[in-house]
Parts: sequence; structure tokens; C-alpha cells
Amino acid sequence: TILEMLKTASQEYKDNNYASDKTDEGWESLTFSQVDAVSSNLAIGLIKEGLHPADKVGIVSEGRSAWIVSEFAILKARAVAVPLSVKLQPEEIAFRLLHSESKFLVVSKNCIQKVISIADRLNEANIKIVYLDKPDNDTNDYKKSLPQLFYYDDLVMFGHKHNSEYINLLQERMSQVAEDDLVAISYTS
Repeated sequence: TILEMLKTASQEYKDNNYASDKTDEGWESLTFSQVDAVSSNLAIGLIKEGLHPADKVGIVSEGRSAWIVSEFAILKARAVAVPLSVKLQPEEIAFRLLHSESKFLVVSKNCIQKVISIADRLNEANIKIVYLDKPDNDTNDYKKSLPQLFYYDDLVMFGHKHNSEYINLLQERMSQVAEDDLVAISYTS
């Protein structure tokens, strides 16, 4: 499975760069072993917030390391990723999330305004938001519109701190992942 491939790569190529993001300070990279560890921690954070096997998780963000980590975390939690294009209009995002019965939405700062504009529909559907970027001056306003907003870094930190409490549950879910499991729902135009 994909998770077995990640585990093998995290052992054989553990210190090799897997994903990189360009920042104002230069390039920040995650190694194979870091992607494996951070995705496990994020999976634990998502499980703590109520992610169950077969739940759907929308993702609307530009390509970045946190997207890759999020997809692996979703798989490790035995949930289903619903990747969405950043080019979608807010109503198109809402339709896809509601149609797929997504329980969570992972979103970046570049896409959060689209999500804010459909907040009433997402709140009514009880969709929890995972915000990929660091909190800033605007995030308090986001929380007003999206009371079920969680920060990616907080979920990862929770998973790190509480790893020993959740590791058996996470390993159980990961051991149940099968080659014929549904792992993603892709909408086309």
C-alpha cells in the first residue's frame, strides 16, 4: 500500500528530502522520515478531533509540503481525501464538500476567504476546518466565522505530545488499510 511505501522510504531514505517549500528565508524541506512522523502526529490530532475511518476530508490549498503530510495523515487515519482545485469558486467547493459528505476541510491562507464565504453552509454541515498556516492577525476573524477551526501545527503538536496514548489506535487503523480501500475522491469539471 501507499503507507507501506512511505514506511519503507522513511527507513531506506530517511534523511533524504521528500518535500520542500519556498519561504522568504529560502527553502524548507522535510525528509522522508519527517513526513512519516509528522503525518502520524497529524493523524492522531485528527482522530482526537473526531476523524473516523471512511470519513471524507476535503483539501483546498496550493501544492505544499503540508498538503502531502495531510494526505498521508488522512490515509493513516483510514479516511478518504477529497482534493479540490484552488481554482474552484466558493459554491463549487461547498457542493463538493457536501456531496462527498466531508467531515473536515484542510485549507491554506490563500484559499481561506473562499471558505469564509461559505461558512454558514460548512457550519450547518458540521465540517471542521484545519488551517494549514500559522495564526496571524486575521485568524481571530476566521474563528468567528468558523468556530470549528483548528490549526495544523496544534494538531501535529497534540499528536506529538500524546503519541503514546494514541499510537495503538493509529497502528490498528493503519494495519487495516488494504490495497482496494477508497483513498481519494476526485471531482472533475
